[in-house]
Amino acid sequence: MILHNDGYVELYDHTSSAGETNGVAGSKPEVVEQLQQRLKVKLGL
Repeated sequence: MILHNDGYVELYDHTSSAGETNGVAGSKPEVVEQLQQRLKVKLGL
């Protein structure tokens, strides 16, 4: 996951053959939310 300062999120499935050519953030909002929460904890936010 890449979280940009403007709130734009990029998420890619590295287990698929598409790799980083097919963003899945829009179809996986629950994964984005989970990763954002983990990131906040790690950064102490």
